[in-house]
Amino acid sequence: MKKKTSKELLMESILELSETRTMDKITVKDIAANCGLTTQTFYNHFRDKDDLVLCIHKDFVRQKLEQIGENGYSYRDVTRDHLSFYWQHRQFLLNAILHTHGHDAYYLSFNRFAVELTAELICKWHHLEKLTDELYTYLRLYVYGAMQLFAAWAYEESPIPKPEKMDYLLNSIPAPLRPYLLPEE
Repeated sequence: MKKKTSKELLMESILELSETRTMDKITVKDIAANCGLTTQTFYNHFRDKDDLVLCIHKDFVRQKLEQIGENGYSYRDVTRDHLSFYWQHRQFLLNAILHTHGHDAYYLSFNRFAVELTAELICKWHHLEKLTDELYTYLRLYVYGAMQLFAAWAYEESPIPKPEKMDYLLNSIPAPLRPYLLPEE
Protein backbone atom coordinates (compact mmCIF):
# COMPACT_ATOMS: atom_id res chain seq x y z
CA MET A 1 0.00 0.00 0.00
CA LYS A 2 1.44 3.35 -1.03
CA LYS A 3 1.66 5.97 1.69
CA LYS A 4 0.21 9.34 0.64
CA THR A 5 2.43 12.39 0.58
CA SER A 6 1.54 15.59 2.40
CA LYS A 7 0.84 17.19 -0.98
CA GLU A 8 -1.61 14.40 -1.90
CA LEU A 9 -3.33 14.68 1.49
CA LEU A 10 -3.77 18.43 1.06
CA MET A 11 -5.20 17.92 -2.43
CA GLU A 12 -7.68 15.33 -1.13
CA SER A 13 -8.57 17.62 1.76
CA ILE A 14 -9.67 20.53 -0.41
CA LEU A 15 -11.59 18.17 -2.70
CA GLU A 16 -13.46 16.87 0.34
CA LEU A 17 -14.09 20.30 1.88
CA SER A 18 -15.34 21.74 -1.41
CA GLU A 19 -18.19 19.23 -1.41
CA THR A 20 -19.87 21.08 1.46
CA ARG A 21 -18.43 24.63 1.41
CA THR A 22 -17.76 27.29 -1.17
CA MET A 23 -14.11 27.92 -1.99
CA ASP A 24 -14.18 31.40 -0.47
CA LYS A 25 -15.27 29.87 2.88
CA ILE A 26 -12.40 27.34 2.98
CA THR A 27 -9.19 28.57 4.61
CA VAL A 28 -5.65 27.21 4.45
CA LYS A 29 -6.04 26.35 8.13
CA ASP A 30 -9.21 24.35 7.35
CA ILE A 31 -7.45 22.45 4.56
CA ALA A 32 -4.48 21.53 6.72
CA ALA A 33 -6.54 20.64 9.79
CA ASN A 34 -8.92 18.46 7.76
CA CYS A 35 -6.06 16.11 6.86
CA GLY A 36 -4.13 16.39 10.13
CA LEU A 37 -1.34 18.63 8.85
CA THR A 38 -0.11 22.09 9.80
CA THR A 39 -0.42 25.30 7.85
CA GLN A 40 3.39 25.33 7.57
CA THR A 41 3.21 21.99 5.77
CA PHE A 42 0.62 23.53 3.45
CA TYR A 43 2.96 26.44 2.64
CA ASN A 44 5.84 24.02 2.04
CA HIS A 45 3.87 22.79 -0.99
CA PHE A 46 1.65 25.68 -2.14
CA ARG A 47 1.82 29.49 -2.35
CA ASP A 48 -1.82 29.83 -1.35
CA LYS A 49 -5.21 28.16 -1.70
CA ASP A 50 -5.55 29.20 -5.36
CA ASP A 51 -2.22 27.51 -6.10
CA LEU A 52 -3.55 24.28 -4.56
CA VAL A 53 -6.82 24.48 -6.52
CA LEU A 54 -4.97 24.93 -9.80
CA CYS A 55 -2.36 22.30 -8.94
CA ILE A 56 -4.98 19.56 -8.73
CA HIS A 57 -6.08 20.07 -12.32
CA LYS A 58 -2.63 20.95 -13.67
CA ASP A 59 -1.10 17.74 -12.34
CA PHE A 60 -3.91 15.67 -13.85
CA VAL A 61 -3.71 17.34 -17.28
CA ARG A 62 0.09 17.29 -17.42
CA GLN A 63 0.14 13.59 -16.61
CA LYS A 64 -2.46 12.78 -19.27
CA LEU A 65 -0.94 14.91 -22.04
CA GLU A 66 2.51 13.49 -21.38
CA GLN A 67 1.12 9.95 -21.80
CA ILE A 68 0.22 10.59 -25.44
CA GLY A 69 2.05 8.15 -27.66
CA GLU A 70 2.58 5.59 -24.89
CA ASN A 71 0.83 2.26 -25.53
CA GLY A 72 -1.51 3.84 -28.11
CA TYR A 73 -2.72 6.56 -25.72
CA SER A 74 -4.01 9.48 -27.81
CA TYR A 75 -5.53 12.93 -27.53
CA ARG A 76 -8.91 11.19 -27.83
CA ASP A 77 -8.02 9.30 -24.61
CA VAL A 78 -6.97 12.55 -22.92
CA THR A 79 -10.36 14.05 -23.78
CA ARG A 80 -12.20 11.01 -22.42
CA ASP A 81 -10.17 11.04 -19.20
CA HIS A 82 -10.60 14.80 -18.85
CA LEU A 83 -14.38 14.47 -19.10
CA SER A 84 -14.31 11.74 -16.46
CA PHE A 85 -12.14 13.94 -14.21
CA TYR A 86 -14.56 16.84 -14.57
CA TRP A 87 -17.56 14.64 -13.89
CA GLN A 88 -15.97 12.97 -10.87
CA HIS A 89 -14.89 16.32 -9.36
CA ARG A 90 -17.59 18.58 -10.79
CA GLN A 91 -18.54 20.11 -7.42
CA PHE A 92 -14.92 21.03 -6.70
CA LEU A 93 -14.39 22.46 -10.19
CA LEU A 94 -17.62 24.43 -10.16
CA ASN A 95 -16.68 25.73 -6.74
CA ALA A 96 -13.25 26.78 -8.06
CA ILE A 97 -14.75 28.47 -11.12
CA LEU A 98 -17.45 30.31 -9.18
CA HIS A 99 -15.39 31.29 -6.15
CA THR A 100 -11.94 32.31 -7.41
CA HIS A 101 -11.57 35.75 -8.91
CA GLY A 102 -9.19 38.25 -10.42
CA HIS A 103 -5.85 37.45 -12.01
CA ASP A 104 -5.69 34.08 -10.22
CA ALA A 105 -9.22 33.03 -11.15
CA TYR A 106 -9.21 29.30 -11.73
CA TYR A 107 -10.49 29.34 -15.30
CA LEU A 108 -8.01 32.02 -16.42
CA SER A 109 -5.02 30.37 -14.77
CA PHE A 110 -5.93 26.93 -16.01
CA ASN A 111 -6.55 28.10 -19.58
CA ARG A 112 -3.14 29.80 -19.72
CA PHE A 113 -1.47 26.69 -18.35
CA ALA A 114 -3.32 24.30 -20.70
CA VAL A 115 -2.54 26.38 -23.80
CA GLU A 116 1.16 26.64 -22.95
CA LEU A 117 1.57 22.97 -22.04
CA THR A 118 -0.34 21.77 -25.11
CA ALA A 119 1.66 24.09 -27.39
CA GLU A 120 4.89 22.79 -25.86
CA LEU A 121 3.85 19.17 -26.32
CA ILE A 122 2.62 19.69 -29.91
CA CYS A 123 6.03 21.12 -30.72
CA LYS A 124 7.70 18.12 -29.10
CA TRP A 125 5.46 15.54 -30.82
CA HIS A 126 5.81 17.16 -34.26
CA HIS A 127 9.43 18.36 -33.96
CA LEU A 128 8.54 22.03 -34.26
CA GLU A 129 10.50 24.92 -32.82
CA LYS A 130 7.26 26.77 -32.02
CA LEU A 131 3.68 27.00 -33.20
CA THR A 132 2.78 29.50 -35.88
CA ASP A 133 0.66 32.43 -34.73
CA GLU A 134 -2.29 30.87 -36.59
CA LEU A 135 -1.97 27.47 -34.84
CA TYR A 136 -1.41 29.12 -31.47
CA THR A 137 -4.58 31.19 -31.93
CA TYR A 138 -6.59 28.11 -32.90
CA LEU A 139 -5.21 26.28 -29.88
CA ARG A 140 -6.26 29.12 -27.58
CA LEU A 141 -9.75 29.21 -29.11
CA TYR A 142 -10.14 25.48 -28.66
CA VAL A 143 -8.81 25.32 -25.08
CA TYR A 144 -10.80 28.33 -23.88
CA GLY A 145 -13.96 27.04 -25.56
CA ALA A 146 -13.52 23.52 -24.20
CA MET A 147 -13.07 24.89 -20.67
CA GLN A 148 -16.33 26.84 -20.98
CA LEU A 149 -18.14 23.69 -22.19
CA PHE A 150 -16.72 21.58 -19.35
CA ALA A 151 -17.94 24.17 -16.87
CA ALA A 152 -21.36 24.49 -18.48
CA TRP A 153 -21.87 20.72 -18.60
CA ALA A 154 -20.86 20.33 -14.99
CA TYR A 155 -23.03 23.28 -13.92
CA GLU A 156 -26.07 22.11 -15.87
CA GLU A 157 -25.49 18.42 -15.08
CA SER A 158 -26.28 17.92 -18.73
CA PRO A 159 -27.93 14.59 -19.52
CA ILE A 160 -25.86 14.16 -22.71
CA PRO A 161 -23.93 10.87 -22.43
CA LYS A 162 -20.18 11.26 -22.00
CA PRO A 163 -19.25 9.58 -25.32
CA GLU A 164 -21.30 12.16 -27.18
CA LYS A 165 -19.66 14.97 -25.21
CA MET A 166 -16.26 13.63 -26.15
CA ASP A 167 -17.24 13.58 -29.83
CA TYR A 168 -18.55 17.14 -29.59
CA LEU A 169 -15.26 18.32 -28.11
CA LEU A 170 -13.12 16.47 -30.63
CA ASN A 171 -15.26 17.62 -33.55
CA SER A 172 -14.85 21.22 -32.43
CA ILE A 173 -11.05 21.15 -32.85
CA PRO A 174 -10.34 23.73 -35.58
CA ALA A 175 -9.36 22.09 -38.89
CA PRO A 176 -5.82 23.57 -39.01
CA LEU A 177 -5.15 22.21 -35.49
CA ARG A 178 -6.64 18.72 -36.01
CA PRO A 179 -3.55 17.09 -37.59
CA TYR A 180 -1.50 18.16 -34.58
CA LEU A 181 -3.88 16.80 -31.95
CA LEU A 182 -5.49 13.93 -33.86
CA PRO A 183 -2.86 12.76 -36.36
CA GLU A 184 -4.46 9.31 -36.57
CA GLU A 185 -7.55 10.71 -38.32
